[in-house]
Amino acid sequence: MTVRQAIENLTDRGLLERRSTRGTFVRQPQVLRNMGQEKTMGLTQMLRQDGVIPSSKLLSFELIMAPLKIAEKLNLRLGTTVAVLQRLRMVEGQPFCVETSYLPYDIVPGLAAGDFLLVDASLYAIMQDRYDIKLVKNDQTLKISFATYEEAELLGLQKGDPVMLLRSVVMDDNSRHVEYLKSVNHPDKVIFHSEANI
Repeated sequence: MTVRQAIENLTDRGLLERRSTRGTFVRQPQVLRNMGQEKTMGLTQMLRQDGVIPSSKLLSFELIMAPLKIAEKLNLRLGTTVAVLQRLRMVEGQPFCVETSYLPYDIVPGLAAGDFLLVDASLYAIMQDRYDIKLVKNDQTLKISFATYEEAELLGLQKGDPVMLLRSVVMDDNSRHVEYLKSVNHPDKVIFHSEANI
């Protein structure tokens, strides 16, 4: 009875959550991702502003010739060199999304895997500080998708589980498309929020 009462109290306080068929679990930290902001802000900066400790793990970094879809998103010629950066993003050590960024390499020459070995490395800070790129606009779409095997392994899901897929094209003050982002988000750990004047 004492254990049952303790679990009930922790559930009422939001520290535990019941999942109907699987039992009771420690509630994972939830990430609030704001959409539709006037100022384009990187995820690292956004999370720090919310008072949480963000980190990331570099999964891969490579230079490729842009395939058709990426070339279209970035307004590039087919085959233009792009940098592809894939990271596992975490809060308080808990993974919540897998992000892949595609960047025209001619605007970030010298960008390399070593730039992202520190857990608190910020792509947007590098773009702004090193390359003087002023990010001003973000065209975002959000939809339900299904986790691939690799995404599921990284996020603690099963292959085919639903995920929230955020796609984003980021533009600078010269209207250049400077990043195409694909962000695969854990459905139980991320909340998307948008606020606008009517």
